[in-house]
Amino acid sequence: MGRTIQLDALTKRYGDVVAVEDLTFTVRPGLVTGFLGPNGAGKTTTLRMILGLDLPTSGSATIDGRPHHELPSPLRVIGSMLEAQAVHPQRTTYKHLLYLAQSNSIPAGRVAEVLDLVGLADVAGRKAGCSPGSTRPTAPRSTSPRWTCVPSPPTPGTTSPRSTRPGPSPSPARTEGRRRALP
Repeated sequence: MGRTIQLDALTKRYGDVVAVEDLTFTVRPGLVTGFLGPNGAGKTTTLRMILGLDLPTSGSATIDGRPHHELPSPLRVIGSMLEAQAVHPQRTTYKHLLYLAQSNSIPAGRVAEVLDLVGLADVAGRKAGCSPGSTRPTAPRSTSPRWTCVPSPPTPGTTSPRSTRPGPSPSPARTEGRRRALP
């Protein structure tokens, strides 16, 4: 299935601990998909498996019909920011994305285009990483034309690591505010 992120019976165990269990869903272009749940619910583990950073115990995760490691130019297809600490602290948002673009043969003009598209052009000159007083990233980590994965903080009101099952909550793409789906 092309132009999707597809998870099929995705499971991740760490010894006796089940981090993600039998997760199946499809994300299509034009949707903002959120992972809701408390700490330990498997949100970041799921993203790490989609990005090929962790291998699933069973099941599969594909992007445009391929596992991440089979994508010929992964950063041209999917970008992510799992840890804000991965950004050089002295580099501006624009310069960080420009470095990623140049190192992946993506035209430099795509940087301003993506920053504008996701509503972050106003922070292009700020240091990348986190906004003042926040632990959340202020800029996307990729000039990817199709997908961007950014984990969200734990869902308010959920206290037990197993009180909610991780999974997508798709909603129509929003064009107001700061969030937009990247088709």
